[in-house]
Amino acid sequence: MKKYIAVSGLVLAMAGGAALAQPAGPHHGGWMFDLRDGNGTVSKEQLRQRQAERFQRFDTDGDGRLTAAELDAGIRQERAERMLKWLDKDGDGSVSQEELAAPAERMFDRLDANGDGTISKDELRRKQRGKGPRGPRAEG
Repeated sequence: MKKYIAVSGLVLAMAGGAALAQPAGPHHGGWMFDLRDGNGTVSKEQLRQRQAERFQRFDTDGDGRLTAAELDAGIRQERAERMLKWLDKDGDGSVSQEELAAPAERMFDRLDANGDGTISKDELRRKQRGKGPRGPRAEG
């Protein structure tokens, strides 16, 4: 039972990390690569404009300076918005229990190479070394 709980925690942690690492739209990797005009490039002026917009969103007291608290709150908000966008598959602006569980279940299915409904140490080690199966389950 302890192994099951530990592996379950690992699966959930990996799914959460994957959620934060996901692109938040068509700009792969965050605000710096925001391809607003659709031509596949970003100008320095577009970058400056995006930075100014972000700064203004973070500067909640409007004093033209960011405190540690404002910066922390802004970054957390951006992460929360990216996570919501990634998890909210039906687009209703909220995450259901099923939507929250889906990434962890997909990860579990990828790790469960033999499809027996459990993840062994060997399956986990093979995946960590890059030798595990890709996709839902390995045949064999």
